[in-house]
Amino acid sequence: MMEPQTTPNVASIVETAFTWPKGFYSDGLHAGLKAEKPDLGWLFSKVPASAAGVYTTNQFCAAPTALTKETINHDHQLQGIIVNSAIANSCTGPQGKLDALKEQALMAKKLGVSQNLIGVGLNWGNRRNAANGQDQGRDCQAEANQVG
Repeated sequence: MMEPQTTPNVASIVETAFTWPKGFYSDGLHAGLKAEKPDLGWLFSKVPASAAGVYTTNQFCAAPTALTKETINHDHQLQGIIVNSAIANSCTGPQGKLDALKEQALMAKKLGVSQNLIGVGLNWGNRRNAANGQDQGRDCQAEANQVG
């Protein structure tokens, strides 16, 4: 019989200092995906860096994940990534891919790098839809019908 797993006491977690390798930068902010906690972050390299990924085997691969996989497989390099700690961004249909491409282009423009060197993990349309109370469930059903 397996012993039940327990969650470590948060008070026992020790923060340690971390320094990125030269040429790498990161930051984050509260984008409103979670209540009052940082929920959006990014990592940037001054030059394109070697990249690899491990992806879901689920048939419903989220649009940002699929775009990142496509981007990495192009030449196995990235110069930046955007991640969030709140939503999976799956079952968004064709709009999800458009949103992911838009986010990729916005980050590339902001950082002054090529769009094909940005990995994405959040699409802005979902965040807007969630804020407006719009349900994306219908897109999930449409994707399930296409796969099945």
